[in-house]
Amino acid sequence: MTDESQVERLITQTVQRHGRLDILVNNAGIGVGGRIAETSTKTFDEVMNTNLRSTFFCCRAGFRQMKQQDGGTIINMSSVAGVQAWAGTGTYSASKHGIMALTKSLADEGRAYKIKVSAICPGGVADELVDALPEEILRSEQISPYDIAATAVYLATLGPYTVVHQIIVDRLGADW
Repeated sequence: MTDESQVERLITQTVQRHGRLDILVNNAGIGVGGRIAETSTKTFDEVMNTNLRSTFFCCRAGFRQMKQQDGGTIINMSSVAGVQAWAGTGTYSASKHGIMALTKSLADEGRAYKIKVSAICPGGVADELVDALPEEILRSEQISPYDIAATAVYLATLGPYTVVHQIIVDRLGADW
């Protein structure tokens, strides 16, 4: 998803195969963390390229297509780290805050073209990112990926004049 030409090709092939692009969910991401003072430029660039740049490429290509066809829905996966930041999450949080800004800007731009843009901000999903965190969150207390998928389906199936710009999906009892 970090290759601009590959993203353009993906959108083109999707439209060729299905006739249009109604829903785009941007879910590529990595969760390399650490304190800012110890973060290498290489790590920073890798996180920004994977999390923010790839979301930008997909949003831009999807938006162009949806604008031509007079509507669609774009859903960006951000994080609770996109609305709050903690020590040790600087690079990851910066990428997710960037996704939030991109989402809000694109939502405003898309209104005139019936393009709805939303962000889902999960915290503590049962996946490899959470498993790699230094703090231990019991697997039984992590959010099911199916709950996040159901949230995306909810956003994608709202009526033509209803949009939810941001949904925070957090663990019961999460401390932030």
